[in-house]
Amino acid sequence: MNKTFLVMMVVFVATACGGAAEPVASTTKVPAAAPESSPATPETPAVPETVAPPPAAPTPAAPVVACDAPTDTPSVDIDWTEFKKGELTFVVKGLPAISEDGSKVAVAYQASDGMRGLANLALDVIDTATGKEVEQVAVVATDEYEDVGELKAAKLKKKIAAANKVLTKSKWTPLAVVVPNRDEVDVTQPPQKVSICGLNLAWAEPKLTITDSTGKELLAADYPAWCSPSYCAGQDGVPATSDECDMPCGNSALIASAAVDAAKKVLVIGIEFTGDDTCIEPDEQVHIVALQSSL
Repeated sequence: MNKTFLVMMVVFVATACGGAAEPVASTTKVPAAAPESSPATPETPAVPETVAPPPAAPTPAAPVVACDAPTDTPSVDIDWTEFKKGELTFVVKGLPAISEDGSKVAVAYQASDGMRGLANLALDVIDTATGKEVEQVAVVATDEYEDVGELKAAKLKKKIAAANKVLTKSKWTPLAVVVPNRDEVDVTQPPQKVSICGLNLAWAEPKLTITDSTGKELLAADYPAWCSPSYCAGQDGVPATSDECDMPCGNSALIASAAVDAAKKVLVIGIEFTGDDTCIEPDEQVHIVALQSSL
């Protein structure tokens, strides 16, 4: 668990409070009168004291993002106690994770499911070289139920066992993960910036730029496939740019999560989309980025 400690320095200014001070005798000196024949010497104007400006405030250091990966053995399950109460809560440990040889990444994937927003979970295994899915086990599909009561415990346990069996085929290393706060992302002010394990990501769709802690550029590439094309809501076949389109839609793509294995130079990026009741957001995407430069 990453912990940030806030150190607050409080400076107390002490004022001495004693008894009544002893009176100090003072002497008033009266200057002698100048001779009448001598004009008075004009007073020399006082030179204002030069006060040095206060020192400039130090530039705050860039936030340091710890690179702590979980140590749990990768697995998927559900909270059976909550299930008996009619609630479906997934329990995912140690994911995303990368295989020992670096050839595959395993992720627990949940689709947004548009307006319904039904709970769902799938275990996806993705080839790091091609970015293509090579194996998937749907624990709960989006179109499988409308109410948790429709799910059968025996069937769920069978699917969970199948997903965990896939995970036993390889030795996995959990990845360090950062999840940006969606409320702090302003889609009108790109790029979206995310930092993880000494890497600085800047996303201004469709361009992703990655630099290291020294500012060295490791990657600068366009990924148009990560973006959602504009469309006309409710009018199939009508371009969003057409005058005939009553409701043009464009769903902005955002980084939903970033996970990294610095040793194997693999970055896993989750992409989510903006949307509303009219312009329904597409499902999330998972992409693999290979970092060829040294980290």
